Amino acid sequence: MTMGSFWRGKRVCITGIAGFVGAHLARRLVDLGASVMGVDVREKSPCLSAHRLNSIVHPDIDLEDVWDIESLLFGNRVHVLFHLAGVSHIRYAQERPIEAWRTNIHTTEAVLEACRLSREKPEAVVVASSNHIIGPQASWPANESAPLNQRDVYGASKTCADIITQCYGQTLGVPAVALRHVNCYGPADPHGGHIVTHCTLACLKGAPPVLRNEGTARKAYLYIDDVVDAYLLLAERAQDLRGRSFWAAGEPVSVYDLASAAMRAAGMAGSPKIEVTDLDQTDYFEHLDDSALRGPGWAPKVSLDEGLRRTAQWYKEHGGMAWATS
Repeated sequence: MTMGSFWRGKRVCITGIAGFVGAHLARRLVDLGASVMGVDVREKSPCLSAHRLNSIVHPDIDLEDVWDIESLLFGNRVHVLFHLAGVSHIRYAQERPIEAWRTNIHTTEAVLEACRLSREKPEAVVVASSNHIIGPQASWPANESAPLNQRDVYGASKTCADIITQCYGQTLGVPAVALRHVNCYGPADPHGGHIVTHCTLACLKGAPPVLRNEGTARKAYLYIDDVVDAYLLLAERAQDLRGRSFWAAGEPVSVYDLASAAMRAAGMAGSPKIEVTDLDQTDYFEHLDDSALRGPGWAPKVSLDEGLRRTAQWYKEHGGMAWATS
């Protein structure tokens, strides 16, 4: 369980703050009494606008420059650093591998090296890893000791970042820990291609959502508040948990069942429409054992049905995606 008193007066920096997760994390930290700043190539974004946080971004920091980052940490006396910046789209990474290596690997090592060398060393560093690194397994569920078998560009780059984080935590004295969370959903997600956002917006327009395959893929999804809880808890416990990586997952659900639940949450009867144009995820299965993170006190609090209801309600109140272009 996160401790509100821990965050009061803390100076926090979030790289990738203009993204979906970064903006939600920033909003929660501000509400907990922290002083929050961020680094992002986007000085403004729909995510930040939705949370009324545009004024806290530093767009001119080079996350591949160790001394640029160190100056930021020292100049602002940063207590906690969340490193969320990176290429997050699998297909984009596959098409631009050099950019993915640079953004996901080199920025991670530069950020952690800056923390190691900084004149004002952070008390905690939490790095965004990914569930995608797990890849095919001989058996499920898979815990943190399972081999990391994903070999596409995105998976390989995030695996490297994950291992670099463990290295800095275990051997180089940085209180660093990595969070491997599954896909998340919730209010103010600007990505219309994400499954929950797509389904919700389709229903609000009066049409059943269209699935590009049979919807047989099964994996877990987390409501954004539960992902934020995981980040906060790891930061609070980073001194004890340094050098480790943790899954945050929940129970798997099929894409078809997820889409059907999203329809119910948005008030639409019927079933999703299936147009088979993408077979990449046919019969995909992923089940992650997140008991290691539950030990320190994390667990999903928001059920799938409740999370989908909150998401649909938010988009109804904010005119679908109209807020994203305001």
